[in-house]
Amino acid sequence: MEIILLISSLVTIATVPTALCQYECTTAGMFRYPDPTCRAFYICALYNSRFVRSNYTCPISKIFDQTTQQCSSTASCEDISTVCGSETAAEPPWPTYPNPTAVNCSSYITCYGTNPIVTSCPSGYYYNNKINSPGCFTKPDCT
Repeated sequence: MEIILLISSLVTIATVPTALCQYECTTAGMFRYPDPTCRAFYICALYNSRFVRSNYTCPISKIFDQTTQQCSSTASCEDISTVCGSETAAEPPWPTYPNPTAVNCSSYITCYGTNPIVTSCPSGYYYNNKINSPGCFTKPDCT
């Protein structure tokens, strides 16, 4: 309960456009919507054996930083809505791409259909797309 109150004091609960409602929660975490303002994000949490999504928006002077999972006034905003394009896989394996907003390959984008989802690598790991199975490794290579 205290965590929810803390989050609520920093952000507002968002009403998101219908197009963004197609995002489904398949894992717990905080994820940025691919909107051009970089302010909208959602939290996925496990509740009664299923994942539920709550929508939020950062204050006007801040954007959602996927790496730190906070609203930030120093993060950069780059529109990721076109990363996946219109011809992507409809089922696994989902294609992954370097995140153009990530510092030092610290995160990557997975395209679930045409929906880009930013995933942060654990501390000390970096995205590497030069390996047969792209993902987070100790040696970065996201060029």
